[in-house]
Amino acid sequence: MKGLTAKAKPWLEPDSEGEVGQLLSGMLSHSDPSEFLGALAEPAGFHLVGIEDTDAGEAAHYRIAIDAATFTGDEEVNRDDTIEMDMWVDKQDRPVLVVTVSDLGQERLRSTLIYADYGQEVDLEAPPARLTTTKLPAGLTG
Repeated sequence: MKGLTAKAKPWLEPDSEGEVGQLLSGMLSHSDPSEFLGALAEPAGFHLVGIEDTDAGEAAHYRIAIDAATFTGDEEVNRDDTIEMDMWVDKQDRPVLVVTVSDLGQERLRSTLIYADYGQEVDLEAPPARLTTTKLPAGLTG
């Protein structure tokens, strides 16, 4: 994850078993549109906001409410909690933009996912070890 740490070592490699690693793992599961949309199979409610221009072209904008326990898969989440989501879908019924707002304790979290380049091959390369750290910045440690 780039940009979370100091400039000398801008990449964070979290412990996959630790709290941050588990949080990031859950977030990354939503980067795959098919897995992400599977979690939306039974929304608590939704409606069409309208047709809008996006970076991907014209897209249908939907506002969706999702039961937090169903979406996260966490049975301990309050059943009355919902996650608000705005999703823009292109003419091929593919998500192109998703903005999610949820509450974590007293903090309001907002995440934005941009989906693009469907079907394109992606080459991934780990950053060099000299630019990677496993230590969280002081302000983010418990």
